[in-house]
Amino acid sequence: MGVSKKARILVVFLSFLAGPIWAGDDPPEFVLQWGSFGSAPGQFRGMHGLVVDVDGDVYVVDTRNNRVQKFTGDGVFLLEWGGFGAAPGRFNHPHGVGIGPLGNIYVSETGNNRVQKFTSDGVFLATWGSFGNGDGQFRHNHGLAVDSDGNVFVADRNQNRVQKFTSDGIFVMAWGTPGTGDGQFSGTNGVAVDAEGNVFVGDSSPRIQKFTNDGVFITSWGSAGIGDGQFNFPRGLSTDAMGNLYVADRNLHRMQKFTGSGEFLTKWGSFGGGVGQFNSPYAVRAGGNGFVYVADSSNYRIQKFRVANDPPVCSTAQPTKSILWPPNHKFAAVGIVGVNDPDGDEVTITVTSVTQDEPVNGLGVGSSGPDAMLQGAEVLLRKERSGLGNGRVYSVGFTAADGKGARCTGVVLVCVPHDRRKPIDCVDDGEIHSSL
Repeated sequence: MGVSKKARILVVFLSFLAGPIWAGDDPPEFVLQWGSFGSAPGQFRGMHGLVVDVDGDVYVVDTRNNRVQKFTGDGVFLLEWGGFGAAPGRFNHPHGVGIGPLGNIYVSETGNNRVQKFTSDGVFLATWGSFGNGDGQFRHNHGLAVDSDGNVFVADRNQNRVQKFTSDGIFVMAWGTPGTGDGQFSGTNGVAVDAEGNVFVGDSSPRIQKFTNDGVFITSWGSAGIGDGQFNFPRGLSTDAMGNLYVADRNLHRMQKFTGSGEFLTKWGSFGGGVGQFNSPYAVRAGGNGFVYVADSSNYRIQKFRVANDPPVCSTAQPTKSILWPPNHKFAAVGIVGVNDPDGDEVTITVTSVTQDEPVNGLGVGSSGPDAMLQGAEVLLRKERSGLGNGRVYSVGFTAADGKGARCTGVVLVCVPHDRRKPIDCVDDGEIHSSL
């Protein structure tokens, strides 16, 4: 916590944004586009995959140019690597791309039936795979995704299965057989992994299936058609920080967005070359900064969108009681106020954690823990502090959600002063002890 030991404050509170998490049921807003047909830097000849790193840089698999191009989030060309061939660092029809927790780039290429691993600057690191039906072999491998532990998931399209590998290409497991039943596939296309490690697979049935990290079937949704939640060819998949799933429905030239359990949220796009229109979109990627990027393959461009739903603002949050007195060891209810939503959405507050700068059963406290009890939007805090200390500071963590998938997180501070003399001393000693 950022309060100096010498600080003396009458009202104690601190709030911060821990990164807004974006979602919503309104179509996103077009921001910009880049690209044209060709082989020069910044030009494309069919893009089948893209990924966004933590810095917002965008990596595009330029399939028929057999290369990967790297751009800033606003489309400024940075570098490229590849070229046609089978040697390390060369490509033959690259399709899927993923990024690992250490920033390494993984590329799935169908022509060489393998996966290659690179640094973020395109330096070759490793490769695995060959043509065949065995473990670690492929037949037209398409989509690729990497989870937070570095495991790599590859959609082995013509073998109707998903294969899982370690970050160094060691085979872990595979699942899937031909068919339309749960856990079966009719050509695996796109694959995505959410923050919890759940794996989403789009196949040509057409539908989306959701699995655990080890391939246990959870649920599925979708059917052939043009309605909401229906597909023609669900090619590219991407999850956002809230676990929502974006689907690039290639042959319907549109994007669809769902919750992680398959509830339809929104859609956008139609056939054409105008702003917000698509021609065979192969890939979509939700960045962590509130932007969505689409590989508009046959328009030879990348389109960037801003998710329309803004998150609540936690920076204005305050506790309903900033000072607790007298120190009689009883509980006092404290809530969170002052959180606003730019879109006017109703905000739900949930207290998630409480810590303090004194031990729960420290010398001079005179009571036993716990010193806090969570109660949804409120928390019960014990009105006590060490008689030998300089007051107690509680740090109350909370989440504010707008009901549409966007949220912010923050912390407010509450003080039990040593005494009531003016000015009131609320000194944060910087120690962290759980109050629960």
